[in-house]
Amino acid sequence: MAHDDPFTIDLFGNTAFSSGFDLGVPGFAAKFGADIDPPPSTPAPAAPVHKEPKPKAQMRTKVDFRLEGSRGLAKSWRDRARDNIAAILLANEIERQGLPARPDQQARLIKFTGFGASDLANGIFRRPGDEAFCKGWEELG
Repeated sequence: MAHDDPFTIDLFGNTAFSSGFDLGVPGFAAKFGADIDPPPSTPAPAAPVHKEPKPKAQMRTKVDFRLEGSRGLAKSWRDRARDNIAAILLANEIERQGLPARPDQQARLIKFTGFGASDLANGIFRRPGDEAFCKGWEELG
């Protein structure tokens, strides 16, 4: 039993730090009265670091885009995939220039429909393990 054996720590009655585990020798008995650690010293003040001035962000006039008429989405999945790819390329170009999209660019960007439709996704992306794209989709893939 843990309470009878001086070499066994009682895990459930108290912790190893406060158990009084002393191996039967009074020199190992836990003493909690004396604090031998000196108080921490005050750290030296940090040297000032030269801060780089942040570049001022260009403020642009924000204008809401209002589409005139309909989005003009293509009827076939292949044409929608072509519009999606064109919109992605245009968005990359606009981002590279760092300018807001003009109304004619916004009209082309709004044609992006995503690739979630199964007919569109199965046509534009290669199937796992296939070497080629689906027939008729090679030029877009």
